[in-house]
Amino acid sequence: MNWRIGLWIMVVALSSQGDATQAQSPSLMDQLTQRGVTIPEKHVVLVPPPTLADHLTAEQRRQKLSALAGGATWKQFSRDSVVAPVAIDLDYIKDDDGARIGHSIHVAFVVHTPIETFADEDLMEQIFGDRDKSDENKTAESQKLSDDQLGALGIEPVESTSFTRTRFTLLKKVLVNGVLQTETAATNDTKSVAVYLDPRFSDDNWWMRVSNDQAAPASKKNRYVGAGGYVVIARLTELDGASLVEARFILHEPQSWFSGSNLLRSKLPLMIQESARKFRRKLK
Repeated sequence: MNWRIGLWIMVVALSSQGDATQAQSPSLMDQLTQRGVTIPEKHVVLVPPPTLADHLTAEQRRQKLSALAGGATWKQFSRDSVVAPVAIDLDYIKDDDGARIGHSIHVAFVVHTPIETFADEDLMEQIFGDRDKSDENKTAESQKLSDDQLGALGIEPVESTSFTRTRFTLLKKVLVNGVLQTETAATNDTKSVAVYLDPRFSDDNWWMRVSNDQAAPASKKNRYVGAGGYVVIARLTELDGASLVEARFILHEPQSWFSGSNLLRSKLPLMIQESARKFRRKLK
């Protein structure tokens, strides 16, 4: 798993979630869309639900898809091409004083591949993974926690949920470490994965600055919370054999990550375009 995946999937759990093993606990997708993501300084930001809800009429679907295409026509947006448009909507999240504290990220694009092609597991890897997995180019590492490890922490394993200890370097400047809970779901017309940084592993959830200067003093570890989201692949009944890929994430960016610069925001559009095109090439 590369650093792009790590960026997408760093998600914070709400302090009000309670025990995830309770039978009546809401799904992770519901937590993100109904309770929201808490960013430090107690800002709560809801993750909007997927564009194509089950109850929509054909006309409502048409209107939503047309709006999603933005400045392009639906024919242009949905054409079968590696370089077809990718909808990218980036908004700043600001505190009460107007200071930037994070990003709201919305991405959507069409692939001419039936939804049945996509595996329920490793959906993030399929979309955002790199082909180059050589050791010298790896910027991330991950290890899935075993049922025994979870049991020792009082966490009951659930078939649709997994926990992974992840570490990745972001733009060669920030090292992020944490334990991620991932939840997959599927219906006849959608496949989804939602993830978050589990607060029960608070000692593992941190970030620190990194430097290429070996003589530089080591940076201290800082607790990291404040990101969440999902990826959904939905069947496009409007186009035979096509699917809509949609991702929504809330990402807290500590001011110290890039010394207050706009580096991450400036890199995101190109990163997203590159990931979408690589994904389309894989499907050809």
